[in-house]
Amino acid sequence: MVAIPRPGVKVEDLEKAVYDEFEAVKKDGITAQELEKARIQILRGDIQGRANDLNLANRIGFLAVYYNDPNLIILAMKKLSAVTADQVKQAAQKYLVPEHRSVMVTTPQGGGRRRPAGQQ
Repeated sequence: MVAIPRPGVKVEDLEKAVYDEFEAVKKDGITAQELEKARIQILRGDIQGRANDLNLANRIGFLAVYYNDPNLIILAMKKLSAVTADQVKQAAQKYLVPEHRSVMVTTPQGGGRRRPAGQQ
């Protein structure tokens, strides 16, 4: 999970909003529409990840090393399509807990103002 605050939003407020959303998913689950939106975003990323041979080779290598199954590149979307909203809720209840959190806040030098290219 990555969250980037809009200008004027305090990091603490953003962090609280993320935790509130976690709690809402744990309590109420997600809608069919939210699940479908997530599936489409993941599918889009999967298709884009196959756009060139290097990305495809890296992905197959990753699956072979971490999951001992390079064929997951073919099966992943089938597995994703089988996920239910109730399974998402159960996973949220199990994994979206404080004991499993690592939070890192980074702030750009200069208070977040961008410098024109070439200036230091």
